[in-house]
Amino acid sequence: MADGPVSTSSDNSSLKKTTVELYSIERDCPELENLLLEGERLIWTSDLETLKKLLEESIQLHGKWSSPGGTTKTFQNDNNRLTITWYRGKQSTLTFQGKDGP
Repeated sequence: MADGPVSTSSDNSSLKKTTVELYSIERDCPELENLLLEGERLIWTSDLETLKKLLEESIQLHGKWSSPGGTTKTFQNDNNRLTITWYRGKQSTLTFQGKDGP
């Protein structure tokens, strides 16, 4: 998801919206301030509730959250094409797996 091609349309809406593969994110979405790219790692700097808000409201992803162990939180979308894992704590890394993961 983070490494996918970025495309925008040629009209004025291209100034407000970015499309990354299948998902659109409003550029003025305040939750985006919590995403950092450090080398090849995508870092989430806020809390779980803000990450849920980004996925559900801003990107329109729906699914279930689980806690597989420790401070790790995993999101599986409803169509099972995307799994997002957030490793909270010191590194706060987000990873993407599944058919829509890249």
